[in-house]
Amino acid sequence: AYNNFMSESVWAKKAPTNRRLGAQQYTSGRVYTHYQNITQRRIPIRQQTLLNGEKVCEVDFKTNHLWLLSSFFSEALPDDPYTEVAKLAGCSREDVKRVLTRCLGAESRRQLGNIKYSLHDISDILIDEIIERTYTVMPWLRKHELLLKGVGSKLQFVEGEVAMKMFRWA
Repeated sequence: AYNNFMSESVWAKKAPTNRRLGAQQYTSGRVYTHYQNITQRRIPIRQQTLLNGEKVCEVDFKTNHLWLLSSFFSEALPDDPYTEVAKLAGCSREDVKRVLTRCLGAESRRQLGNIKYSLHDISDILIDEIIERTYTVMPWLRKHELLLKGVGSKLQFVEGEVAMKMFRWA
């Protein structure tokens, strides 16, 4: 229904919009279009996109997965938790984001070695420090055992559900 609705509009569409669900129930499920892949090239083209000649507003929630989790568990979250962890760990916000994104996506602690290998430009010691400082800033992540438990793909499913409701509303 969304693709039919959008076919009447003029925008930089490259392919139909679809939802990619995970193999396990309630995993993955973000809404994609081929056009979104351009973000990987670091070109600010989405911000310059017009819909029927009008500028669009792109909604991007920073630290969305952490905000979702803090909401689900009724826990407090600093305005910018990545920066808070980075200050304590003595590293960059980007390093913290990279480590936590992978730790939220990893299915088990056994994958920590793979995470460290894939983040070869961050030392193993710093990765361990980032994880520990994360628990300092957000102790509820440890309390509810949310790192290295595969919650990332479940949160992507929630994001997809929100997107589908937004499409229906629109």
